[in-house]
Amino acid sequence: MFNLGFLRKKQEVFGLDIGSSAVKAVQLREDGGKYTLVALGRALLGPDVIADGTIKDPPAAVEAIKTAVGNAGIKTSETTIAISGRELIIKKVQIPEVPEKEVAGVVQLEAEHHIPFAIDEVFLDHHTVGQHDGVMDLVLVAVKKSKVNEYVGVVEAAGLAAVIVDVDAFALQNAYEVNYGAQPGQVVVLLNAGASAININILNGDQSVFTRDISIGGNAYTEALQKELSLSFDRADQLKRGLAVEALRRRILPVAAELLQIPADGLALGGRAVFALAEPARRLPLGEVARVCRVRGINVEAESFFSATNAGLGHTFCVALVDLAVDEETGKVTLLKTVSVLDSGRTINSGMLRGQMVGGEVQAIGLTLMEGMRTEGARLVTPTLMEYLVPTIMDIPAETVTSAFEAPDPTGPFGAKGAGEHTTKDVAPAIVHAIHDAVGVWIDELPASPERVWATLRVARRSASAAPTNG
Repeated sequence: MFNLGFLRKKQEVFGLDIGSSAVKAVQLREDGGKYTLVALGRALLGPDVIADGTIKDPPAAVEAIKTAVGNAGIKTSETTIAISGRELIIKKVQIPEVPEKEVAGVVQLEAEHHIPFAIDEVFLDHHTVGQHDGVMDLVLVAVKKSKVNEYVGVVEAAGLAAVIVDVDAFALQNAYEVNYGAQPGQVVVLLNAGASAININILNGDQSVFTRDISIGGNAYTEALQKELSLSFDRADQLKRGLAVEALRRRILPVAAELLQIPADGLALGGRAVFALAEPARRLPLGEVARVCRVRGINVEAESFFSATNAGLGHTFCVALVDLAVDEETGKVTLLKTVSVLDSGRTINSGMLRGQMVGGEVQAIGLTLMEGMRTEGARLVTPTLMEYLVPTIMDIPAETVTSAFEAPDPTGPFGAKGAGEHTTKDVAPAIVHAIHDAVGVWIDELPASPERVWATLRVARRSASAAPTNG
């Protein structure tokens, strides 16, 4: 019987993730319902060791498993692995309510109607999620035996025993529920983005309502860079990850390792700090490490370049919300709050991005509420900033919220997209719509100056008062 990890749990078992770009080994210790990371190791895989979910080079995979486990210092030999891909089928089915001892037989008969493989070619398992009106709701899992045997085989060749074979999407759910808990009625989307695949699991409370494995991942960006810029796979992968960042890591981590008394391969960068992977509380601010580097004469500056010669054209999207007040006696519009969300690709400099977004909002405020070029015949009557009004700091809302939605563009520099004041084109119509929501009139000519808003309101009121009434 194919074992699902969420059904059977065993102590002293470590986790082994056999991905297409690396093998990761991790061991946790449970104490009072809380988990502590006690061991972590990783070993990189070449681009051709595992492709399309198939182990093409088993000896290389075996060596990577041994290296990852050795780097972690894990002594136990029992491990749990997880799989995904097109050889795995997950279905929600209903069967008539039967005694527990008969469920397995009924499931096997039902499975023949739902899976595209011969029943003797797969491992089957199931999980009961509910019973009602004489029927049982089940999650049915079927995976080809060849897939399981392929992964279990390299684990055993590394001297280990795979005592649990889980499903990637369900393992992701377990990790989420242990860390955050399941809230009844709350819908959560879980994504595990890997080098060659993305696992999706949508939860409603503690129930999985949709799972899907998509055969695209980080390698797709590497291959796009490789093709467009005529680079080797390794060079394209380095470019994707950021050469400057990697160069700085190689300079900074040895210094941090000395200061923290932890091997450099046990450290990571994040949250403006250098911290221990096995004990995240042991950390140093990045600025402190950089100061020590400078004292020692270690250069902590790096630069990298991107050539857009062969790059494509990324598309950027923005959404804006506006909260405002309209004085119906004077027509004056006062902005209270703006919210802008920009599809920025990968954010390289968050401060500069916010500057571009707020700058775009200011331009939108000007063109929507103030700026108007007027002429009398052939004469311009707004030639200076005394007549041609532009926003000042007094016209900016008290609250401007900006946020970046990161959907990296493989043809942009390090995945970035254009951020040149895109918020202008979205905040402007949002202001016009907000005026309509506030006072019920459409301003169909810009700027929406106090005079124009007041005049439009006056016309609307006259039309309303002149309209015939029943009775």
